[in-house]
Amino acid sequence: MRYKSWLFLLAALLLVACSEESEQTLPPVDPQPKPDTPAPVPTEVPLNLVRATRAGEPYDAATAWDVHSPIQFFLMSGATETAITQKREGEFFYDPEAATPGWYSSIGIKDPHNCIYGYSPATIGLCAISPVDGSASYRDGAMMKLTNLSAASGNDLCVIVGIRHGTTKAATDDTPEKGQFHFEMKSENYVSLLLDHLFVRVDFNISVGTEYSKLRFIKIKKMELQSTYELTGVTVKLTPTATDVSYSTVPAAANAPSTGTIYDFTLDNDNPEGKELAVDGTVFPGFFAPGDGIATGLSLVCTYDVYAIDIKNNKIGSRVREDCVAVNDLSVLAGLASLTRGKRTTINLTVEPTYLYQLSDDEIDNPGIKVSRGD
Repeated sequence: MRYKSWLFLLAALLLVACSEESEQTLPPVDPQPKPDTPAPVPTEVPLNLVRATRAGEPYDAATAWDVHSPIQFFLMSGATETAITQKREGEFFYDPEAATPGWYSSIGIKDPHNCIYGYSPATIGLCAISPVDGSASYRDGAMMKLTNLSAASGNDLCVIVGIRHGTTKAATDDTPEKGQFHFEMKSENYVSLLLDHLFVRVDFNISVGTEYSKLRFIKIKKMELQSTYELTGVTVKLTPTATDVSYSTVPAAANAPSTGTIYDFTLDNDNPEGKELAVDGTVFPGFFAPGDGIATGLSLVCTYDVYAIDIKNNKIGSRVREDCVAVNDLSVLAGLASLTRGKRTTINLTVEPTYLYQLSDDEIDNPGIKVSRGD
């Protein structure tokens, strides 16, 4: 009986030891992932912009960033050239105050095959984009519909019409090829952009009459370009072989013209009281959508202050008249309606009273603006 008790006790101890050993050697069980756990995000490869060049113009590194930044772009991507369907929106922006001043991108690259489309500046307009002619891939081109635009503007609205891709900055120094939008992701990715104009440019060259400049000087505070038509949309068809642009307009509501601000002294840190006009002229660039309706309904509205010059010909800065407003009807100028996108013309304006040698006190302080067309 004693031996049976010992045998039972020994068997019980062995069973406990086996149980402890089994518990110690069992592999840990991973918990089941939560249903709402997001999938891992693919690592982005940086996308670097080297420069942006406008078609038909030499590249000027000193001013290009100020004109174009920020650039709205659409990065279309996919695993193969025939499946470039994924869309991501980003901006190329220039940061002059960064430790290394230059262009930066708000997004990177995730997929092997990519296309870039877009417009500048990103601060104006809205854009809807789709593959061209019902294609399943953006490799064949894109249709862009820009809305929320003014028919007259202070901005040079441009669209990306080509890119150049390389693995170094030097590889993108040449002008991008028009119609080239596709590139394959590499370990390093640098791009340059070719932009083309969607509007007509008009340079308003405003000067002060020689004789009048001996009596008064003028500071422009605000300049606006107005149209009696509204621009409801700009449709851009981009393919490797062509860029087709069409414009849709409607008459503006009565007493509510479509207005674009060309100059505003409150945004000019260098001229806090306005930009002073010179005898040989000061240029203010403006832009408008091409077409007979818009071009024949343009007006220029200038707001300016008049300052006195003392007997010793010193600009004493005494403001004798504030917020003068002059409205010039530009429809009297021939040829504006024939201008197409990307074309440029000059309009000369001279500030002086009508009868310079028969001035009353009111006339000298309230000069008119005469307009003429030049090239």
